[in-house]
Amino acid sequence: MEKIKKGFIKKYFTLFISVIGLLILICFALLLIPESQMPTLLQSSGLVAIISAFLGVIMTVSVTAILLEKQADIEQTKNKNMKIFEKKQEVYHAFLEKLKEIIQDDEVAIGTVKGQAVDELKDLIFQLGFLQMHQNSKDSMNNILEKIAKIIELMNKYKNSESKNEELEGYYTELSMELFEVVAILRKDLYDEDAKDIKNDKINETRKLIGEVLKKGLCDNTPDTDRNIILADFLHKFYKQFEEKGYPIDLKGATIKHLVEIFYKENHRITLFLEIPEIEIGFEIEINKEGFWYSIPKDEDEEGCNRIIECLKDTPFKKNNKDWIARKESNRKLNFMDCNENLKIPNKRSQVVRELVEEIYEYIIRIKNC
Repeated sequence: MEKIKKGFIKKYFTLFISVIGLLILICFALLLIPESQMPTLLQSSGLVAIISAFLGVIMTVSVTAILLEKQADIEQTKNKNMKIFEKKQEVYHAFLEKLKEIIQDDEVAIGTVKGQAVDELKDLIFQLGFLQMHQNSKDSMNNILEKIAKIIELMNKYKNSESKNEELEGYYTELSMELFEVVAILRKDLYDEDAKDIKNDKINETRKLIGEVLKKGLCDNTPDTDRNIILADFLHKFYKQFEEKGYPIDLKGATIKHLVEIFYKENHRITLFLEIPEIEIGFEIEINKEGFWYSIPKDEDEEGCNRIIECLKDTPFKKNNKDWIARKESNRKLNFMDCNENLKIPNKRSQVVRELVEEIYEYIIRIKNC
């Protein structure tokens, strides 16, 4: 306020001095006129009227000039602020568009994509630079950077997940919440208003509503096309369901992701071991190009092997050979090389896994009780 006052006085200093000087000059003129030459009352009235009119014109012109200039400054400031506001909108929208591209790719792409060199990290850095140029608050920029880091962390975690279908709803929910908070920060800076709908007392309600929307939007009947995802999801569900029954599967130190990579790149075979501690024996699970097999390997305990053979004599297990006591192929043709509809569609794939787990579990119970 003090700066505005000083600027105003400095700007109109010459005009003020001129008006004051003119008033002083008139006063001196009246004082220096001899008494004998003083005008009569009629003359005085005329003189006063002339002086008053003259001063009135000067004051009117001065005030009008000040008001016009002030109005011009206001209009100029208004136009300037409008242009800044429009530019801020443009920059903020461009930033959100770049963020949209990154989220849709599920990664900050660097390298060659479809024959073109891309570096989304540099693009994002420049967009953040443009954003900072128009930010009014340092805290706002820091908050946006935190949210961007969280979004990238969520994308990386989901990308490397071995159970994408199970985590899909949670991933989209958290991603939505982080994105909404970025928008809230930008809206606060742009329109000077809070997005109260995603503040502390509303955040759980908002997350719940987002989850309901996603449940309606994420359809279990939409087929997966990536066979790596299909096999990884199958193995994860298979592992998880047996773990819940108290029989964890031995992955031999590997990860599901690694097993899938080896299956498609090298030997087209995955072998897992399901240990049953109560009977000191287990099931060997095998996935190959022909389908899904499970068998009971032979043990040094001949008596135990004979007992299991007796338990399974009325079942569709194949008879024993030198390597295993009994072996059975799943009734379902599970070809993980071509991936038919039962494997591609998530809810059908889940049903296949449940039925396989229950089928093997029934044999486990039968052998335990035999």
